[in-house]
Amino acid sequence: MTETRNKTHRANTSILCRRCNSNQTTRLGAEVNIHFAGLAGLDRPTVLVFPELVVCLQCRFVEFTLSERDLTLLATANTLNTGAA
Repeated sequence: MTETRNKTHRANTSILCRRCNSNQTTRLGAEVNIHFAGLAGLDRPTVLVFPELVVCLQCRFVEFTLSERDLTLLATANTLNTGAA
């Protein structure tokens, strides 16, 4: 129950847009399929992540931060695909 209240409170908390300083922002859930760049990326598997977006309703700027889990998935996929250690 507390977790639900925290999510609701966080969703209703307005933050300033980093681009235009407007307080007309909203938070939305999203599904983002990340593709690796270049022609070589066409043969690499994509990484599906589920970030929370912050969208400015004034200037259309959108930003998101990956969760630790999603960042780990992305880093692992990058390491596997590049052979980096």
